[in-house]
Amino acid sequence: MLTENYISIGKIISTHGLKGEVKVAHSGGLLSYVNVSSVVYEDSHGFIKKLKIHKNKNQGSFSIVSFVGFTRLEDVENLVGKNLYLHKSKFPKKEIGEYYVYELIGLHPRFNSQILSEYKVQKVMENPAHPILIFQGNGKEILVPFVSRFVGEVNLEKQYIEMIDWEDWFLDEI
Repeated sequence: MLTENYISIGKIISTHGLKGEVKVAHSGGLLSYVNVSSVVYEDSHGFIKKLKIHKNKNQGSFSIVSFVGFTRLEDVENLVGKNLYLHKSKFPKKEIGEYYVYELIGLHPRFNSQILSEYKVQKVMENPAHPILIFQGNGKEILVPFVSRFVGEVNLEKQYIEMIDWEDWFLDEI
């Protein structure tokens, strides 16, 4: 079983061609811009398996990936649907004020210095224009575009995301 030290960086969505390549949908875009040499996945029996990446061709919102030792379509068919994970220690170092998408999960919205602890980010949905923060709480789901017009400071230490001009969405909670 994978621990919290592994972060999903993509999902194998299909095979590609006859030479053992797969199509991987990015998760947070990490696979597309970081030189990832190996990943792990959980097999159907719950065992962690390592895959060494041979080639990784970025195709926008997905990559075409081949793995060392997988040269035929039959070699990769059982990988379709598997999530690919990378250990946190393999992530590139961040600059101050930078963060990874996975770090936003669990943060609470903050309005006018008030943190709404009943709500938290459950997911960050990739969107061609910009990511969408999905907050859940009190039986509600609220989608917020992750753009500077609506989102201010992200404070990982204090576990909040400052919201701008969105008081109307949470009016009954304030």
